Amino acid sequence: MRNALGISRMAGIHKADLRTRVFPGMRRHWFNEREGDVMSTTVENIQRQISENPILVYMKGTPQLPQCGFSAQTVQALMACGERFAFVNVLDNPDIRAELPKVANWPTFPQLWVDGELVGGCDIVVEMHESGELETLIKEAAAKHNQTSSGA
Repeated sequence: MRNALGISRMAGIHKADLRTRVFPGMRRHWFNEREGDVMSTTVENIQRQISENPILVYMKGTPQLPQCGFSAQTVQALMACGERFAFVNVLDNPDIRAELPKVANWPTFPQLWVDGELVGGCDIVVEMHESGELETLIKEAAAKHNQTSSGA
């Protein structure tokens, strides 16, 4: 799945607990984990992930190996849009899995976030994909991000 980016490291999570991958073409996310630095809370990490990634899906598993049918359907709809996106495997990040539903006021996974806003879960994403709304939303977010990153 060449369009996906896994969050590669987060403060407060041990390196051995990280099992996500970064895909070519997307920047790696590195957070300072040096001893003595103030560690961010899980909620702050979630907020940073959402703000730094224009298209982000919190899911069970990875885009290449989803661990539930809802995550698989969501990723399939996202991949059909043809734009790169970031993902976080909540099965490998239990703190995020526990805290994100409180932050989002959305109890289930997957969760799709676009431009810092929660779009919804699998049913909403699939419905948007079928109506063509998802591709429009994703392409607009990607274009906006590409414009901002190029300094235009």
